Amino acid sequence: MIFVRGAMQAALHATEGPLFPLFAWHFESLLFPQPMHSLGIHRPPFTPQQPRDPAIAKSRTLSNQFPHPPHQTTLLGVLAEAIPDTERIVTIEDTAELSLDQEHVVRMETRPVNIEGRGRILARDLLINALRMRPDRIIVGEVRGAEALDMLQALNTGHDGGIGTIHANSTRDALARLETMVLMAGVELPSRAVREQIVSAIHLIVQVRRYDDGVRRIESVAEITGMEGATPQMQELFAFRRRGRQGRKVVGHFTATGVIPRMVEDLREEGVLVPAALFQRTEDPDQ
Repeated sequence: MIFVRGAMQAALHATEGPLFPLFAWHFESLLFPQPMHSLGIHRPPFTPQQPRDPAIAKSRTLSNQFPHPPHQTTLLGVLAEAIPDTERIVTIEDTAELSLDQEHVVRMETRPVNIEGRGRILARDLLINALRMRPDRIIVGEVRGAEALDMLQALNTGHDGGIGTIHANSTRDALARLETMVLMAGVELPSRAVREQIVSAIHLIVQVRRYDDGVRRIESVAEITGMEGATPQMQELFAFRRRGRQGRKVVGHFTATGVIPRMVEDLREEGVLVPAALFQRTEDPDQ
């Protein structure tokens, strides 16, 4: 399916004639590695003995971080497929791109101003209304402004298990950018209070990077562990270790860092057994 959006704005600003952005959607399950590879995203494969995304299934909040927009909707769809069918999901996007298979999904979309300069609906407005819809999960397609404050407020008031995306250059930069977007809401909050809310609301950060060979890879998975003084602390759990190049292709391997996340104990109390072998450091199989 081809969807045309923003054609009027593009035509107004193009200098060499009308410009029409086109978007194509793939309606297929993306939880397994093969379809992800076909769309240019690489992640470490799972074995049949390993649970798939237990942190998502048990309501842990994730922030997906991208240096620029590389298949963010694809990764959101992959993570969201781990959400149980019994939970009510509310999605908020600028363009409704997510295609989820769960039974209880409410999709909301922002809206620009009309030709009269009225009727604009912001992501912040949708977030506030989403809290009245009894959501078990709130998924924000992209957090880019003042809605960051409302998202943190929701995650800190009993709406666990949310997922959102932020554009930043690293996992550390993602926290700094999220703090900046909270301040864009116009509410005068001290930096420490904002950082404490971020640390309390978000559990994991998944960083996706588009390498110079054109392939998108999950470069890092980090857990936020708390505050030390006024600085949020995090620890890297999984990473892509780049080894070099073979022709045009970037070569390397996915590995755990050897750090066992703090949430493993919480998952165990909820009946999810995560094998310790999942977090053991592995060597590059090609060496």
